[in-house]
Amino acid sequence: MSKFLTREQYHKIKWKEIYTQEDCPFCKKEENSRNIVREWKYWYILQNLFPYSWNDKHIMAVPYKHKKYSIELSDEEFLELKNIQRFVKDFYIEENYFSCTRETMWNRSVEHLHI
Repeated sequence: MSKFLTREQYHKIKWKEIYTQEDCPFCKKEENSRNIVREWKYWYILQNLFPYSWNDKHIMAVPYKHKKYSIELSDEEFLELKNIQRFVKDFYIEENYFSCTRETMWNRSVEHLHI
């Protein structure tokens, strides 16, 4: 028996639902439209409705196609990410900002890749 919880056990304890492709909030672009900051061909920038930073500067880059991991990105999607990084840098001007990709499902409630 493992001393670690499974992802499902963790979410039950924390009362958090796991969103899969069938009920993915990021795949429902029309429901997020009022919170979209900028759009590209393969990605959009979304203001996080539940920010860790507790302010309106918590934004996320989200691919239109449902992907779990960055390794699933096409060459075109990956190349466009460079433009998104430029946008994010300009968005924050001279403020400090944090950028990361969590490449694990642990403690991630939405399976859709978001950076």
